[in-house]
Amino acid sequence: MVGVPRSKPGHAPGYTGHTFLRLLKQAGFKGSIHPVNPKADVIDGVKAYPGVTAIPEAVGLAIVAVPVLSVTQVHERDVKAGIANLRIATASFSETGEAKGREMEEKARDTALKGGLRVVGPNCLGYHVPSARMQMCG
Repeated sequence: MVGVPRSKPGHAPGYTGHTFLRLLKQAGFKGSIHPVNPKADVIDGVKAYPGVTAIPEAVGLAIVAVPVLSVTQVHERDVKAGIANLRIATASFSETGEAKGREMEEKARDTALKGGLRVVGPNCLGYHVPSARMQMCG
């Protein structure tokens, strides 16, 4: 999970990396959860990593919840770490109707295509896979 703040958000709108961490824990997800935050060692009782390349095991899915201007950099790091599946929760891409949002989405798409990443999103709230105890919707 890339972009997990060290503490629970106060009144932040929408979903944050911390929200996704909480939802996975509440659902009883049995897989490994690796919050990524370069300024934290532990987040909500779970060991955190400074970046995806520091995670000591293969990662099947990265959930990206970073500011829109950082998404392309995260994609590049995911490729380097061998992560092929991404879910981008970040908003403010082409759905805004703004030129900057469209430009950022094109950059993210191009980086994903070059790196062979399979992407759900951007601006994707979540999914529900009961057999995996994976619930990402509020």
